[in-house]
Amino acid sequence: MTKRPYKHPQVNLRLPQELKERVASLADLKGRSANSEMVDAITFWVEREERLQRELMERRKQEIFSAQFGSIEEQIEYLKSLLEEPENKKPT
Repeated sequence: MTKRPYKHPQVNLRLPQELKERVASLADLKGRSANSEMVDAITFWVEREERLQRELMERRKQEIFSAQFGSIEEQIEYLKSLLEEPENKKPT
């Protein structure tokens, strides 16, 4: 088996012709390769998606905590109301 001289794995990606041309034009304008442009674009997208997923999970945790805390608050208020009942209603 022949070893490839590449340090990074290769991926074959099928792109619509128009998108391929747009990436190539952008790469030319920036003096870079189309491959570099695509790697940067995918990196940006992955980092954004990871950040959004972390934020979504954090928001879900906060919503769950808020729902549970509200329930605990209600229970505390109920227990306080039991303690504050007039003396004549308490069993002797």
